[in-house]
Amino acid sequence: MKIPNRLLVISALGLAFAGCTGSQGPAGDGGPAGTNALTKTSTEPPGSNCPSGGIKVQAGLDTNNDGVLDDNEVNAASTTYVCNGSGKNSLVATSAEPVGAN
Repeated sequence: MKIPNRLLVISALGLAFAGCTGSQGPAGDGGPAGTNALTKTSTEPPGSNCPSGGIKVQAGLDTNNDGVLDDNEVNAASTTYVCNGSGKNSLVATSAEPVGAN
């Protein structure tokens, strides 16, 4: 007697799922305390990072847990810049308009 392939697949899946039940095992040992991630911002002067200046955003892990992101804790790869635009100044000239059509 030949069993269709579809029936074999369904049977195998049923057995696999039946083996996934059971009581929960004991909890494992606690891991080490985590480290907080912090950010800090500072003014970025005009230069190669921001032609018109802007804000430097630094991030890293607070390895000494003092709540301050120290220079030695900064992850240089995560440093980003929010740069000022380099738009033009707008100027307006005014003059007295004599009474008339305008």
